[in-house]
Amino acid sequence: MNEAHKTFCEKYLQHFNGAKAYQDTYKDASYDTARANASALLKENPEVQEYLKSRLAELTITSNEIILGIAAIARNPEEATGSRLKAYDMLAKVNGLYLERMDITTGGNSISWQQIIKQEGVETLPGGMTVIQ
Repeated sequence: MNEAHKTFCEKYLQHFNGAKAYQDTYKDASYDTARANASALLKENPEVQEYLKSRLAELTITSNEIILGIAAIARNPEEATGSRLKAYDMLAKVNGLYLERMDITTGGNSISWQQIIKQEGVETLPGGMTVIQ
């Protein structure tokens, strides 16, 4: 694969717009030419396809890697306090610590808060909100 194709691939990975990547690589190309040639490169050039596949594998990060990175920030005493608190907050959200759960059995039918209030005489909703009737 030549350098121009590599440049095209790197530009393509920035915004996933083939025509724009082609025009960024080949400055004099018209939009129609760029669109047609980018499509051909992406669909018909096995070297370009393999390069993109390889680069995407390098750039892809799993949810587990994200959580481990956030946890490392949270546990690092050298990080700024604000960064550590933000990391702990993100981990709490991921682990469902902020969710309020209420199990309601409706036999498969949808039900609104208004129906619950009428049927059960509920005066306080989850989260401490008071119902005004």
